[in-house]
Amino acid sequence: MRGSECSRKLLAVAYVLTTTSTLAEQYSLKEPVPDQRVYAIKTQINIEGQFQIPGSDVKPVGPTNSPVKPRRSTWDMTSTANFDYLERRLGGAGRDAHAFRSARFFRGTPGARTKVGDRITASQLADPLRFLVAEGRRSGVLLYSTRQLMRREDLDLLAMPGDSLAMLTLLPANAVDVGEEWSLDTWIPQMLMHVDAVIQADLKCKLANVTGDIARIEVNGSVEGAIAGAETKVAVTGHFDFNLKQQFVSAWKIEQRETRSVGTVSPGMEVKATTTATRQPSVDSGPLTDATLATIKLDPPPEQLNLIYVTPWKTSFVHDRNWHVFHQTKQVAVMRLLDRGSLVGQLNLSPIESVQAGSRTAPSQFVADIRSSLGGQFSEIVTQEAVPQGDAMFLYRVQAKGKIGERGMNWIYYLCSASSGRQVSMVFASEDALLERLEKHDREIATSLRFLPLGK
Repeated sequence: MRGSECSRKLLAVAYVLTTTSTLAEQYSLKEPVPDQRVYAIKTQINIEGQFQIPGSDVKPVGPTNSPVKPRRSTWDMTSTANFDYLERRLGGAGRDAHAFRSARFFRGTPGARTKVGDRITASQLADPLRFLVAEGRRSGVLLYSTRQLMRREDLDLLAMPGDSLAMLTLLPANAVDVGEEWSLDTWIPQMLMHVDAVIQADLKCKLANVTGDIARIEVNGSVEGAIAGAETKVAVTGHFDFNLKQQFVSAWKIEQRETRSVGTVSPGMEVKATTTATRQPSVDSGPLTDATLATIKLDPPPEQLNLIYVTPWKTSFVHDRNWHVFHQTKQVAVMRLLDRGSLVGQLNLSPIESVQAGSRTAPSQFVADIRSSLGGQFSEIVTQEAVPQGDAMFLYRVQAKGKIGERGMNWIYYLCSASSGRQVSMVFASEDALLERLEKHDREIATSLRFLPLGK
């Protein structure tokens, strides 16, 4: 009996020691919520690969009234971007992706240098846009300014693979052992890889090792879906470090490989993007103070999410984020409207002949020009009217109907005349079945048009 009791005691001690040992190997990888700390983040993004873009034979009016099947040309591209910014978490606005919000202030000279073929372009963030709000969405990190409307090129510049806010979604909900792997909900890889719609997604993380106060987590996964209506496959590998003592994500290196087909508004591509970043608590909070953050609304007003487009001939207008620039030269700009990835309509915008200050092209002449330009496609003028705009600009709207082949088409024209005599023509095009989804967009854009001072 004594031997049996001794054995039981030894087994009990062994069980306790084993359990204690197991518990000691578990690590909590969570940042505190709310987190009042301000983080200094330095990020470098290197992108290389190929773009496949429509050839020069594509007519600017696009597929809404042209059956031309474009040739495509492939261009080598490289891009390097560097960002140095402060970031502070904000309270969540909901569940899942909506639980992640932050305010950011960009320091230094945030920008990128891109080479496509032999052409090199440099882009830089405008000073008023250094302070931004970042919000999680399933389709990526939404950025907006509380001070000035952003442009589409600003969003493109700041679309970071391995975004600092998105990286926080990779942390496990429960404590994990070294070597333990965890899977993530599909919205997380979708948000991390900026994919609009997902067919399938799989992303796993593993606590690879712990050295001192630093836990290293490996990341591996893929997403198949669509971006701006184009079929897309994205694979991601890499790792990030977590400071166990101070409980924060401190660094990461993420490699993202993307293959995207030529889309309605975007080029095809086969690229590799490598993001290397460090993130440390900062003594300097910059403008990310309690008082400033208290002014940020939980739900941004819709008008703050609009974008502004500035044409090469010095006009501007405001549009929502479903509009994308498809083609631009010094004499014409073409934008396309997507709704849930599908093409709804198109806008062609161009300067027309200026007239004497205080005068304008006669509406009757404008209507005659419309009939002439549509030719055999024209059926009838549905409506025509002057849209009140005050003394600074005359706006005349004409809606025409017609056909391209068997497709019923609608064209909404605007004659936009400034008091200075400068003029612009807008034409919105949409098929009959899609006209209702285009309506209201044309008036919102046309009435927001402004003639900017020349030479600035």
